[in-house]
Amino acid sequence: MKIWNIILSALVVLSAAAAAVGICYGLRANQEINSLRYEFEHMDDTKENDVVIGDFYTIKATTAISDAYKAGKTDQLDANQKKTLEEAKEVLDEIIKDGMTPFEQEKAVYEWMTKNIKADSEVTTLIQESPQDRAEPGKVLESKKAVCVGFATTFRLFMEMLDIPCKVVHDTGRSHSWDLVQLDGNWYHTDIYSDSGTPSYSYFNRNDAMMSDNSWDTSFYPAATSLDYNVAYMERQKLDDIYEIPVKVYKALKNKKSLVSFEFKKLNKREKAVVDELGSQIQYVLNAKKKYENYTVSTTQHETESGVLVWCSMYEIEPEEEEYPSINKKEAKAIEKAIKKAFGKDTVVDVYFEGEDESGNTETEG
Repeated sequence: MKIWNIILSALVVLSAAAAAVGICYGLRANQEINSLRYEFEHMDDTKENDVVIGDFYTIKATTAISDAYKAGKTDQLDANQKKTLEEAKEVLDEIIKDGMTPFEQEKAVYEWMTKNIKADSEVTTLIQESPQDRAEPGKVLESKKAVCVGFATTFRLFMEMLDIPCKVVHDTGRSHSWDLVQLDGNWYHTDIYSDSGTPSYSYFNRNDAMMSDNSWDTSFYPAATSLDYNVAYMERQKLDDIYEIPVKVYKALKNKKSLVSFEFKKLNKREKAVVDELGSQIQYVLNAKKKYENYTVSTTQHETESGVLVWCSMYEIEPEEEEYPSINKKEAKAIEKAIKKAFGKDTVVDVYFEGEDESGNTETEG
């Protein structure tokens, strides 16, 4: 057992290092290490709540809030729970309309969350405030920032309030979490964290096979085998020629669509390779166009009972703003003048600036 203790100690150190570098996705990169640790330790049986993800974020139950909402009684809630309920209720009052089906309600919640809540993967979260703040619905709805656990528990709260069965799933390595939602008796995986920033529907209502890049306890969580409410499957266009894909994608982009999907009766290995390369070339060309330089196009293939489903998720990533703009030529001259006034006209001043010269040409000097 001594050797296993040594191995476990090393795994714990490596896992902690992964957590310090990044959140959810950074930790998922170390999923194999975490999975091994999980198997060795056998901490407890799989459960939905009171599970720690990435050593920092605890999945907490939300039924007390949703039950109070459905009963119309809040006397059993504490102040924080009451505040969370009010914030969640305001969102539902805004996006849920009379006559909506459960699928339409789920879709409305997904669209609101992907547009309004940002994925927080900054290491400063661990330093400046409690990490758990990004994992619980109340703080998530207040700050509009969340880690994967925060997206999963907030989405589940909304589903519970709408009487739609929903479970928070965590992977076997305890490095990521998402949701399973039930519609018309079938279960679907929805990972809003992975789609945050745009409603591309790429990780919306997937089946088990589509989530195969993750591992989870399939003996505990219900199987997801249907595609009936998967948007890519629902909106698929039947195609015979794979070389039509670029035209279809570009047309969808111009129409401001975030997803376009196709179904082929069958594709051999060479055709599948061509589809992947078409996706890569579409990305390359878009990055060269000013209008679409910040767009990402993700091309995915999936085998179905009726053929091969190919879908392209398209979303724009807004470039991060610089904390301060670059010094321009006019400001550089003013800085030079101020320095020489203070230290003498023979003082050497070297100010880096970006701007336009008198002819309007961009120049950089320093």
